[in-house]
Amino acid sequence: SEWSSMGGPSAESDAGLPAWVQGALICLFGSTLTALGLVLQKFSHTMSGPSKDDGCTGSGAYFLQKWWILGFCLYLAAQVINMVSMAMTPQVVLSCLGSWTLVCNTLFAHVLLGEQVCRAQAAAVVSLVVCTALVLDSAPRPSPE
Repeated sequence: SEWSSMGGPSAESDAGLPAWVQGALICLFGSTLTALGLVLQKFSHTMSGPSKDDGCTGSGAYFLQKWWILGFCLYLAAQVINMVSMAMTPQVVLSCLGSWTLVCNTLFAHVLLGEQVCRAQAAAVVSLVVCTALVLDSAPRPSPE
């Protein structure tokens, strides 16, 4: 793809999507990985459970467990991915996409941890998705160069 004189991606890529849209999609992917990484870390804590001795600590160091390490690696990778999106999309657009992490966190916690989602929480998740879409629809777009 072409690069602008500022060293960043051009306003439109070979795929036909404007760079800010690509950045927003990359941010959504990164936010999804962030939520998955955090839920996997909690899954590791849940699987290790408290020990019978003091009721406070699980078996072994939690940061050495495979699920916790995988979750942490996903979380770190997601932060790098989000940095890429910040180079492509205005911050005002990316800031509203942070709520996507809450949506994914709710879904992953329900599926992986068995946490219950009540109707009010489900309505809040749907509202977040709708409101985020509305903000994105009316967000300022960078001028094509």
